[in-house]
Amino acid sequence: MTALERDVLTILRGDETIYDEEGIYDIWSYSKDGGTVVSIRDAVTEEILYEDLPIAYMVVKAPFVVVQTFNDTEV
Repeated sequence: MTALERDVLTILRGDETIYDEEGIYDIWSYSKDGGTVVSIRDAVTEEILYEDLPIAYMVVKAPFVVVQTFNDTEV
């Protein structure tokens, strides 16, 4: 079995960082209600960190994952 590598997950809402942690994550992106959302689960604790979080975009450049969400006024 291949060892899992830790990612650095950063979630931004506008200019504000709402999450910035290193860990092992399961991240799903999918379409919902005409937009893109993500669900993020901590693979170690199996805790759901975010579910159906609307996003503007996501950038992945291992080991960094950056998720940009919308401001409350943009949704």
